[in-house]
Amino acid sequence: MRDTSKSNMPTLSHIIWTLLQPGHLLLLMFVGGWVMTLFAGTRKLGLWFGGVATLTLVILALFPIGTLLLRPLENRFPEPHLPDYVDGIIVLGGGQNMKVTQTRGHMTFNGSGERMIEAVALSRRFPEARIVFTGGNGRSGLTEADVARMTFEELGLGPERVMFEDRAANTYDNAVLTFDTLNPKPGEVWLLVTSAWHMPRSVGVFRKAGWEMIPYPVDYRTAPEGTGLFGVGLDGNLRGVTLALHEYLGLAAYRLMDRTDVLFPAPEPEADQL
Repeated sequence: MRDTSKSNMPTLSHIIWTLLQPGHLLLLMFVGGWVMTLFAGTRKLGLWFGGVATLTLVILALFPIGTLLLRPLENRFPEPHLPDYVDGIIVLGGGQNMKVTQTRGHMTFNGSGERMIEAVALSRRFPEARIVFTGGNGRSGLTEADVARMTFEELGLGPERVMFEDRAANTYDNAVLTFDTLNPKPGEVWLLVTSAWHMPRSVGVFRKAGWEMIPYPVDYRTAPEGTGLFGVGLDGNLRGVTLALHEYLGLAAYRLMDRTDVLFPAPEPEADQL
């Protein structure tokens, strides 16, 4: 089994995503378009690139595009009715900022820290449940599991209660490594805790690994319905579009790589849409 926790090299998917981020693409269009206008042969193409980039920024500044793209992801799995007993709770990494935590010496999160808070609340609601945190990505030294361990201890959840998986570099690793480690038995009830916008892809890979879980979405970024014609602003919309695009591309890539059985997993497996 490969060790993913201490690699200092970004993965191919991280490199590709860095190039495809909307903000980076818009910047490239602006700069590239400006440079092309300096030459007669490419002036029209440069003006076209600059015009498209400008129009895109205006649209993002005026209309809630980020909200409209994120909402289908966040609404896909509603908040569940929890049973009286669960065998275990899986908490996915992704909310920790390892580099800042290491350099500052203080636990730091990137906007998805609600996963940790909800995990502690669930551990108190289900005192006999096993708690498992999965997350590596230790390119800066600390892993997501290291920061999670510090956080849980500060919130009163002792390390003896939690199992930490610290090799996973992505959602696929979260599912496969955790399943192989725990080898859950048929009939066991497990909760899956991650951000609502990340839940469809997470459920897909866990199902593919052979694990049917109860999705417990947290860290919402949108209201369940309704939005005005204008709103959010450029900064909020750009962040929302970036986050949503990352997930939609992730869903497509995981389907193409056969890491999920369907393109957009549904609450009931038989209702999945291919």
